[in-house]
Amino acid sequence: IDDYDTFHVWLEEEKDYLLGLDTGLFKKREETVEMEYVQRLVNLEASEYVFDYNPAFISPVARRHTIEQRNWDLELVQDLEVKMEIESRWTSSDAEWISAAAAIKNHKYQGALDVIEKIIVERLFEMTKIHQP
Repeated sequence: IDDYDTFHVWLEEEKDYLLGLDTGLFKKREETVEMEYVQRLVNLEASEYVFDYNPAFISPVARRHTIEQRNWDLELVQDLEVKMEIESRWTSSDAEWISAAAAIKNHKYQGALDVIEKIIVERLFEMTKIHQP
């Protein structure tokens, strides 16, 4: 560092950078909605699996909750299908599903990398402060 002011300029730039990580990168609206749709379909499949599982010892209250959850998940899927103008429900073998599922995985991976990067930069700042006169 050439002078004391340079350090503070860099400090402000790094602060802005770290705050930018919290807001995340801009994603296309369509891709985000497709990712949400696939996640809702996964939730619907899970709630339908629980709904179809019908043990004799399940209580009426638990059964009602299962039905309500399945209906709620179905309503969310149908709402997105109307908004996205989807004529037939996607399945796990459809290209759109596969693409959106890959985008979900990539989004989670990038989020994890952003957290790691943020931690590393924070630690570097702490180490820099230790060596400051």
